[in-house]
Amino acid sequence: MKENQVLEESILRFDSMDKELKIDGIPSGVEGLDELFFVFKKDKKGAVKKQPLRGIPRYSVFNITGVPDTGKSLLAEQIAIAQAGRDVPTIFVTVETPAIFVATVLKQKAITMGVDEDKLEKNIVFIDAATHQQLKDELPVFFNTLAHVIKKYHIKFTIIDSITGFFEAKEMMAR
Repeated sequence: MKENQVLEESILRFDSMDKELKIDGIPSGVEGLDELFFVFKKDKKGAVKKQPLRGIPRYSVFNITGVPDTGKSLLAEQIAIAQAGRDVPTIFVTVETPAIFVATVLKQKAITMGVDEDKLEKNIVFIDAATHQQLKDELPVFFNTLAHVIKKYHIKFTIIDSITGFFEAKEMMAR
């Protein structure tokens, strides 16, 4: 990396972009969550109207934060099950709990959500960083593994539970 390097192609203006990204929602499977997201549109008379997305905005990145044992992993698991139930190829990166335990829990929760176990097996791929410390210690290896899985399995949805697990005892690195 050059100290004074400027990457000109990364600098954009509105008029230089070919198209606008369509914002739509991906149902999360979590009651009440999907109603929190919306966009604003102008009607034919110019009045601004709120239009619900009925799901998590596509292409968005969500960081779910909170104190321990408040349901962050439960939320991530429920969203993964819902995506699998919709036949959306999903990666579940587990950083703190071995994948075998997460898979067992997902199958149990899928029963209560009415999602067929076959859909979980077909649509969820795990990356087990809890068991494979190298993925946490060497982030380029993790990113290469993630990219490989996305390409190989045509992944459309990624869940990482949890990002903070990559930085345990590495607080300065995380900043």
